[in-house]
Amino acid sequence: MGQPGKDPGVRSRLFRAIHAEALKRGLDHDALHDLCALKFHAPSMAALDPGQLKTLYRDLAGKNLRPRRQSPLPRAGYGRHNEPLELITPDDLETLARACAIRGWGQDTLSAFTLRQLGHAQIRTRHDFHRVFSGLRAMNRRDGLPAK
Repeated sequence: MGQPGKDPGVRSRLFRAIHAEALKRGLDHDALHDLCALKFHAPSMAALDPGQLKTLYRDLAGKNLRPRRQSPLPRAGYGRHNEPLELITPDDLETLARACAIRGWGQDTLSAFTLRQLGHAQIRTRHDFHRVFSGLRAMNRRDGLPAK
């Protein structure tokens, strides 16, 4: 698929980094396009190879893009798979319904939010509940909505 030892997401990281640096310097996408055309005689940034993208980033930022550090795996016995699964309780559902009522959300909105948070539309475990509820509670706090 890719070359061994190469980061498969390096192009997307470089694109994001280049656009972020350009934004800091007040350059828009068209200015970046013109810069690529002048420097590399390329029709667009997509035509540049990773080496050229790194050069462009280095020219904009004045530094090299550091490789992404891999996060270490959890030590033996510390992974989430060792925790017992606790199913959601009716009290949890009631708490979630109250937080939704504060925002004025209906069941459809909650289902869409749950799908974004969890990747599936159903809250099954307490872990799922906390992921959805903590986001909902943070939005309520941010918007200054009173807790009931």
